[in-house]
Amino acid sequence: MDHEVSRERIRPVANRTGRGTQVSRADAEKVLGLPFAEWVPEDAGTVTGAIDRAQPLIQYYPRATITTTFGRLAKALTATNR
Repeated sequence: MDHEVSRERIRPVANRTGRGTQVSRADAEKVLGLPFAEWVPEDAGTVTGAIDRAQPLIQYYPRATITTTFGRLAKALTATNR
């Protein structure tokens, strides 16, 4: 079975970004030759707080950067023009 996906449909997602020693988004996109769909920030405090309270990020801290980033990613993944 052939599962080829056109390169135009591939959109990498970087997770836990914002650490001091990481490669820049521009450099990562240049190396991969692809734009990133999202660059998800490191936010262990918000994620841990949501887990500890058994709440989704959107309920626990809706305005956190990590929450809004995941929201944009969800919208992009569910767009009807795929």
